[in-house]
Amino acid sequence: MSDLTSEQYAQLVRQLGLADPARLGAIEAQCDMTRISGPDFLHGLAQRGVVTQYQCEKLLRGDRDGFFYGKYMLLAHISQGTFARVYDSVHVETGQHFALKILRKEQADSREIRERFRREGELCRTLEHEHIVAVH
Repeated sequence: MSDLTSEQYAQLVRQLGLADPARLGAIEAQCDMTRISGPDFLHGLAQRGVVTQYQCEKLLRGDRDGFFYGKYMLLAHISQGTFARVYDSVHVETGQHFALKILRKEQADSREIRERFRREGELCRTLEHEHIVAVH
């Protein structure tokens, strides 16, 4: 667990681009930042929906990366399998939500596994059913 102050967490959230700066600033103005612990401040941001619980937990663990994948901000870990993890994400430019399936780092070195992952996506793209999400 990290022992940052509330001010340091606010700056980190701002630097990482996890929250709207104006909304974060308004919350900072309402709080006595010198009297609230860093973890309590971060949990308060999660309760207000400024950051997600997933992002809050990563920050408290000391993680400083893994919040974005390309133009997608990862909001929550949904599921995982042998080869990949699935995240709730939002496209940072359009605001559109996606379930983003990401091949695990330890699997990405295998050309065979990358090819199976790509083929899975192509096959899933052909499926159309009300209970199956669209693959892009």
